[in-house]
Amino acid sequence: MTLFIQRTIILAALALNPAVYGNTNGLFREITRDGITWRFDQPVQAGKFVSGDWWVVPNPGQDAVTVVSVEPAPTNTSVGKLINGSMVNPVPGYQAMDERGAVWKAEVGCHYPLVLKVNQSLLSVRSVPEDDSKSKKTSNKTWVYEDEVLTCLAQPALATDFRPPYVGADKPLYSSLKLRRELLPDLAPPGKVEMPDMKALTAARFSHPWMQFMIGYLNAQMAPVKYESSYGYNKSTEVGAAALLLCLDKKVVGDKDPLLIGLVQHGIDLYHTLTNGGNWQANGGFNSGRKFPILFAGLMLNNPAMLDIGTKYPLDSYTFAEDAQSFIISQAEVDRKFLITGQVLSAGPTTIGVGGKSAAEPDGVPPMNRFVSYRIKIISGPGEGQVRMISMSDAGFQAHPKPLITCTIEPPWGVLPEAHKSVYQILGFQKEDIGKAWFCCPGYIAKVKWLSPVIIRGGLPGLGNPALAADPTWEGAYSVLNRSSWPGMVLAARILGLKEVWKHEPLFQLEDEYMKETAPGGAYYGKEKFGTHRLSQLKPSNDPNDLQFTVSGAFTAAMWDLYRPQADQLGAEIAAKAKSP
Repeated sequence: MTLFIQRTIILAALALNPAVYGNTNGLFREITRDGITWRFDQPVQAGKFVSGDWWVVPNPGQDAVTVVSVEPAPTNTSVGKLINGSMVNPVPGYQAMDERGAVWKAEVGCHYPLVLKVNQSLLSVRSVPEDDSKSKKTSNKTWVYEDEVLTCLAQPALATDFRPPYVGADKPLYSSLKLRRELLPDLAPPGKVEMPDMKALTAARFSHPWMQFMIGYLNAQMAPVKYESSYGYNKSTEVGAAALLLCLDKKVVGDKDPLLIGLVQHGIDLYHTLTNGGNWQANGGFNSGRKFPILFAGLMLNNPAMLDIGTKYPLDSYTFAEDAQSFIISQAEVDRKFLITGQVLSAGPTTIGVGGKSAAEPDGVPPMNRFVSYRIKIISGPGEGQVRMISMSDAGFQAHPKPLITCTIEPPWGVLPEAHKSVYQILGFQKEDIGKAWFCCPGYIAKVKWLSPVIIRGGLPGLGNPALAADPTWEGAYSVLNRSSWPGMVLAARILGLKEVWKHEPLFQLEDEYMKETAPGGAYYGKEKFGTHRLSQLKPSNDPNDLQFTVSGAFTAAMWDLYRPQADQLGAEIAAKAKSP
C-alpha cells in the first residue's frame, strides 16, 4: 500500500472517529502544549497520546517534518548564557537546555529550523527567566520552568497509546488498553484524615514530562518547577501518595485513570532513561522516588524487563538512592571506631553539654544531626564509665558547628560529670544493634573525616571518597528526612505485590521500624524533627498551579496504620493475580 493511500485511509478514519485518534481531524501548522509552541514549514498531521503529549507524522513521501521555530525561542541571558534550549533524543549525561545549569554541552543541543525525523523526540524547555527569584538562589538552583515533548512517528498513534520515551533512540509504543487495572485494589480510605486532592496532584506532578536524564543530583537543577518536584524528599512523598490513592476505592476517590496514566508514563520514561545509562545515586535527600514508578509501570503493563530492574540493577550498581541509603547493621559496623570525643562543657542531672567541631576540638561533633539515639560514654574524669542514651538535644539541623550543644540523656547520671574535667566519647554501634535496619548517607562526603575505616554502602563513584559508613545516631544527616518520605512507596509496593521484585529487604525493614518508632508510644514519638506528625508536615496545596505544591504526610501515615498489618496478604493476592493471564 502506498503512503498516499495510507494517508487517505487515516484521514478518512479521523473524520469518522476522531476520538479514537485523539485531538486530530486535520493538519496543523503549529502545535502548542501549555507554554511551548512548535511551528512547521507546512501543515502536518498531528495528534495526542493518552498522556496529552503531541505526535506528528511526516507528509506522504517524506521521512521527517521541519520545525521552523519554537516559542519561547532560544535566547541568551545578559551574560551570554543560552536558555530555552532543545534536544533531540537526549541521553543521560549532558544537557543543552539551559547553559546556566550543570553538565552543559552545546553540541548535544539542536537549532532551528530543525529536521525532525521519524522516531525522534524533540524535548524543548521554557527556562526560568533571568530576573526570577528561583534563578537567584544561592543553593539548589532551578533553571527550567517547563518542558514538553514532540514525537515524530511513521504513522498516527492511537489516543490510547502512551508517548514513547523521549530519552534515547528506541521509541516503543505502550498501550493504555493493556493496563492491568484489575490489579489495583479498591480499598476503603482511612477515616478522619484529609485526603490529597487527586485531581490537583495529577495536574501538578503527573501530567507533564519529568526531566531525569542528568546524572545524580544534577537532575534537581533541571527539573521543570511547574510540573516536577526537584527534591527527592518531595518526589518520594508525592509518588507514595499517588500510589496509595490508586489503591483506594474508585467509588470514593473518583476516576483514577488520569493519575494512573501519569504515573505509568513517568515509569516508562524513567525505565528508558535507566536503560540508556541513567541513575539516581544516593546524595543527601535528592534522588529517591524513581524506582517505584518503574516497577509500577512494569506491573500495570505486564512488562518483565521493567519488573526485573531490582535484579539487573543491584545495590552495587549505584542506581537507586533509597536502596543505597538503607542497610542492616552487622558486626562490621560494631567493629568500626567512631571518632567523636571531647571535653564535657556542662552537665546537669539529665543533661550534658558537648562542643561542635572547631579548631580547638577537631574531633568534635559533625554538623547536620541532632544526636538522637547517640550513646555517650564518660571515658575519663568525674563520672567515668557511665554510658547514657541521648534522647533530645538543641542541636537543630546545624549546617555549621555550634560551640555548645546541650543534650538530654536517659537515665539520669549516677555521678555527675564535671565541665572541663570529664571527657566524653560518642559510641558507635553496639552488639545489641546487629540486625536492625539503619540509614546511611552516601553523598554527604564531608562526614568521611569522622569515620574510620569507611564501610562501603552504595556511594558515589568518581568523587574521591567512594562511600560513607553510617552514622550511629537515629537522626543523622538526611536520615529522618528520607525515612519520612519513603513509607508511601514502601506500603504501596507491599500492597501491590512489588516487594519481592524490589530486591532490597533493608528498605522495607527500615520503614517498618521507623513507623513503629514514631507512632504514639514509640521510642521516638514526638522527638524527631517533625514532632508528632511522623511524616511530612509541609503545608499541602490544592492548587496545581502552586509552584510549591506538595502533599501532607498525614494521609500516608493513616494509610500505614490502617493497611500495613494486611499489606503483605494483599500483595500476595495481587502477585498471584498478576501471574494469571
